[in-house]
Amino acid sequence: MGLAAQICVAVAALSVGAFARSLPGDGLPPSGGVGAAELAAERAAERARASLGSRVPPSRVQLAEGDIPPVLGAGRPLPQVPPARPRMESISGDSNTQLGIPELAARLKKLYKEKLLPLERMSLYSDFYGSFLTDSHFDSRPMVLLIGPYSVGKTSFIKYLLGRSFPGERIGPEPTTDRFIVVMAGNEDRVTPGNALAANSETPFQPLSMFGTQFLNKLEASQLNAPILQRLTLVDTPGVLSGERQREMRGYDVYKVTEWFIERADRILLLFDAHKLDISDEFKRVIQLLRGHDDKVRLVLNKADATEPQELMRVYGALMWSLGSVVQTPEVIRVFMGSFWERPFRHDGLKELFLAEERDLVADLLDLPRNAAVSKINELVKRARLVKVHAALLTFLHDAMPSMFGREAAQKRLLANMLEVFKRVQQQHKLPPGDFPDIERFTRMAGQFSFADLPKIAPRRLQLVDELLEVDVPELLQMVRQHQRSGTTRRVSTTAALPHLKSSAVAGKAPSAEPWRALPRRDFANGAAAGATSRGGAGGGAGGAGGAPGRG
Repeated sequence: MGLAAQICVAVAALSVGAFARSLPGDGLPPSGGVGAAELAAERAAERARASLGSRVPPSRVQLAEGDIPPVLGAGRPLPQVPPARPRMESISGDSNTQLGIPELAARLKKLYKEKLLPLERMSLYSDFYGSFLTDSHFDSRPMVLLIGPYSVGKTSFIKYLLGRSFPGERIGPEPTTDRFIVVMAGNEDRVTPGNALAANSETPFQPLSMFGTQFLNKLEASQLNAPILQRLTLVDTPGVLSGERQREMRGYDVYKVTEWFIERADRILLLFDAHKLDISDEFKRVIQLLRGHDDKVRLVLNKADATEPQELMRVYGALMWSLGSVVQTPEVIRVFMGSFWERPFRHDGLKELFLAEERDLVADLLDLPRNAAVSKINELVKRARLVKVHAALLTFLHDAMPSMFGREAAQKRLLANMLEVFKRVQQQHKLPPGDFPDIERFTRMAGQFSFADLPKIAPRRLQLVDELLEVDVPELLQMVRQHQRSGTTRRVSTTAALPHLKSSAVAGKAPSAEPWRALPRRDFANGAAAGATSRGGAGGGAGGAGGAPGRG
């Protein structure tokens, strides 16, 4: 080959290399479909995270193994994902989907990955609101979350439902539960540490690793073989402490962790002690995290049998008055009164009332598996609406920035007038006001980014969300209705879920209905003295003069 030919070959090679380096991703050119707009949005998201710098932990901006969508963009190959580990029944307790409709779970996963997850990635959703959803989220059993001050009886309530103790439980009048305990089904009694629980991709708790090692050291899974755990997963939370101890002594942000569980729970039980109705500032902040999840919340007035019958109505009224300034909802939240442990009732005159309340509460919990499919669809709809609004807000803020000079002043002006920004976006896209996030939280989070580097979302991505809401969701609901009409979805029997309970007559209950089953309470004669001491001492009766120690 002559010298001139060699020079031509070298020049051609250099040109090809330069062209490949100029292409996005790994050098493959985009081909149809998504195009340059979404690639620009992905690059803008990367620049926005870079502008945030060290303020965002790396785990907040990385995809979990199950989060990678099948289509990242036109012609761009998927990252190589290691093969999924085999299912671990001893850890996850889930050998298949718990929705009862396998094709529905597969459809939900597909719709989320193809139509919602790419938009979440482009719009920095995880940096504002939390982690992405994984496949195990759609396969998991319904989750019941217990929240309340310390020593209100959360752990005893779980023990009451199980009919036995569970590994890792601690019960006492002092703050005993200092960790999040996931009580789940297992073949044998064991405690799984939080680091191992979060490392297993077959559980819905893998995203909790983003909260760091200090939190994972305070997380554990308590596994045991109990019939009700084949239908539900129970989560015991640390009691809400007052003052600086709540924020500083935990070693992690307990509010963000609690919010993560609130978003994924199917039922939230907010427990109150009939003797301690005051709501601290810290507990008020936890209750405010429930906004937007009012349909999940049930109030439980525990230890109600320790009050005199005449005073019970006063206690109930005081609880409603205290909550009136905290719970901002026009709907009335259902309140259950009772004494949820194995001890006998102190006042037989209220026995039938408390048994009826127990019947209604347990029936409400046992309805969760039957409605799990609709609940998953409902949560996906709420998430899709929020993602759409969030993407529209970021696009508006990006477009409102000047091209060159005065960016800092413009960003300050936008942050100061965020309410006007919300109104403009609502009018521009015709969005319902109820779909918008909390304005204070959004302003605080958005202020950490440079608006000029925020992504500009392509209209096609918003159209995919509209298609999900207007076409795909009605089809999913139709699938659920057909499944229910087929008779394969039935109400769970109390006898099957709670075999440790015994029959007990309840006033006013129809003879044809399933007889309510109440826990076999300890004979009062065998432990009257111990019961009086443990339920408030000599002065622990009316009005809580002597107080009532906690049950965990």
